[in-house]
Amino acid sequence: MPREAVFNRLRHRPLRPRVPRAERFSALLVLAALTLVVLWVLGRGDDYDPEVRDLPLAVLEQRGPPITLYTPPLLRWQDPALGGPASDLATRVSDAATHGLFPAAVFESPWQLDGRVRRFQADNLYEKINGEAEKFLKRGFVAMDYAVLRGPDDAGTIAIELFDQGDFGGSSGVFESHVGSGRRPALRDQVSYVLTGIGVIGRVGQYFFRAAGDRENSAIKAKAEQLVTAFASLGGASPPASASLSTRPAPPGGTAVTPTQTPPVTPPV
Repeated sequence: MPREAVFNRLRHRPLRPRVPRAERFSALLVLAALTLVVLWVLGRGDDYDPEVRDLPLAVLEQRGPPITLYTPPLLRWQDPALGGPASDLATRVSDAATHGLFPAAVFESPWQLDGRVRRFQADNLYEKINGEAEKFLKRGFVAMDYAVLRGPDDAGTIAIELFDQGDFGGSSGVFESHVGSGRRPALRDQVSYVLTGIGVIGRVGQYFFRAAGDRENSAIKAKAEQLVTAFASLGGASPPASASLSTRPAPPGGTAVTPTQTPPVTPPV
């Protein structure tokens, strides 16, 4: 098929036959402004005067408003009549916030607190003792404080767990499950305890405690003995004789009975 040529008889014509006078005038103004800026920069050079283009020195030396980075929490109010003179109240409240449930004697020198005392409640006890949490929860668990003490020189560290089990029955039940019937606990100042090679397990009042060192040495054993004395301050009234963990005296003509044993029953004749 033959290709037909297409002829456009319309010539190219500019859309604007002339430039408006206002546009030419504005272009001259922009060019003049740019020329003045270039001349000003070249004329100034390195002549820098901070008093002209910076804040005055007096303003820079003025202190701005203080910025509070941390607001400490309010301390719990305590009746001065229940714990010593009022002048000593702030110190006692501060110690309670630092030591938690632990008596102050636990942190006696030369053993120092390594880190801080951590508090665990019923909802997060599994984070610390996942495999044993249920054993404490079903016996009236209230709270548990955990601390690590670092000894002098190469004495090592000892980890301490103090459980608030609510009452005597809760603490004694947990203690019996730890000690078992094979060992007879010692008793000192209302504290029932059993010394281990690297620590101590015990209970006093509504509290159950256990401590374990990272090695076996004389310093760890001495600290375990001192912990028994320190935790004695947590004891309240003496437990009833029927709830004692020591072996009960044998009745006339009978045998001794421990709390983990069932009393012998004499069949009727």
